[in-house]
Amino acid sequence: FYPDIGVDSLGQLWVAWQMALTSENSEVYVRSRPAGGAWGTIARVSTSSRQDLNVSLAIGAGNVPHLVWRSATGSSAKYEILYSKYSGGAWSAPLNVSGTATTNSYYPDLVADSSGNLFVTWDDEIGGSEHPQILFRRWDGTTWLPYRQISNSDKAIRSAVAADNSCTLYAVW
Repeated sequence: FYPDIGVDSLGQLWVAWQMALTSENSEVYVRSRPAGGAWGTIARVSTSSRQDLNVSLAIGAGNVPHLVWRSATGSSAKYEILYSKYSGGAWSAPLNVSGTATTNSYYPDLVADSSGNLFVTWDDEIGGSEHPQILFRRWDGTTWLPYRQISNSDKAIRSAVAADNSCTLYAVW
């Protein structure tokens, strides 16, 4: 369900999606195909036994694919935004990039700019469940910088983010 696709500068396709294993457990998977080649092995990227949903894929500097998705984490089963990248033939362990453990985080979108920065936006209940807001975070190549709220409306949901060739960032919701 809900696939996303990216193509690197060598023409390699990367496809990510969520798949329901049970009514209580969906996981994130990725598969790639080099230009002119055959599809590779399906890789499971998420590691939880709960819901992993709404995957977003971006191809970053060096043709490295990156993923974000929402995952029910911790004992309270609050949704957080997790991140993983493909490096050295394997996907990294998921990293929590939302950092809002007391509220739910939903519907991430990920983009890479031409300078190698990654940007993720997502809906978060920091304003309360009836007043979600859009949060934003940037990877500068070394670390995820602190998140910022970029919306200021009554109900900001389902953001999308894009970057142009001048590294100007655009977000809508």
